[in-house]
Amino acid sequence: MLTISPIVSKKSRTAFVITLAFTFILVFCAWNKLPIVDPVHYFNFADQRLFLGIPNGFDVLTNILFVLVGFFGLWFVLNNKNLHKSFYYYVGIWLSLSIVFTGIGSAYFHWSPVPETLTWDRLPMTLAFTGLRSLVGGDRFGARIGWAVFAILLPLGPLSVFAYKMNYWTLRPYAALQLATVFFVLISVIIKPQGKIPNALFYWALILYVLAKIFETYDHQVFDFLSHSLSGHSLKHMLAALALYKILSFFKKKIEN
Repeated sequence: MLTISPIVSKKSRTAFVITLAFTFILVFCAWNKLPIVDPVHYFNFADQRLFLGIPNGFDVLTNILFVLVGFFGLWFVLNNKNLHKSFYYYVGIWLSLSIVFTGIGSAYFHWSPVPETLTWDRLPMTLAFTGLRSLVGGDRFGARIGWAVFAILLPLGPLSVFAYKMNYWTLRPYAALQLATVFFVLISVIIKPQGKIPNALFYWALILYVLAKIFETYDHQVFDFLSHSLSGHSLKHMLAALALYKILSFFKKKIEN
């Protein structure tokens, strides 16, 4: 059975503090560039075609990939006896289920893209980001740090979503948490390159995620370039789902202590 030692070495604690410091600095530098509110044009997606009787059909149906990836991850975790009752086991279940709900929430939003439904798109994503940061923290710095990351960040994601919905906060805290996930994963792998999860999985996931964000940004341009066959946002769903599959593919491998 795979486990992470509950003891966190001084070296790992130091590396974790350095990772947090760099993550905070980068997010702080980007803070003023982060969006304050959702622009009106955000809800004007390029591909609004009816497909199989479904409004915005391709943007809705490409979310099936998230659901499938989440169930694949759950299957990998539950059927990998080597992971049973380890830190990876519980965080893997959380991450897989949150990806399933991300697909459902995103499909619900794209069926009727308005501010009210956007909340249910973003909420499960914050749960997935929490699971991913916890997984990376536990893999690189120790299970106790992984669980601490989980406990501290778990309420912050939903809080940022609902506080924005109720006009208590701007959109920046939500955007900052999302950006911090990318920085945290990248810096963790650089500072602590030794872990059970291969570095290549993280690097591929980050590359695919960045590409997904680029396609999302150029939704209309991609739709025009591809002769209205597929939009940038639909491609974003595909690439993001593939990025998550890269991470979850770790759970199907037999890992020795």
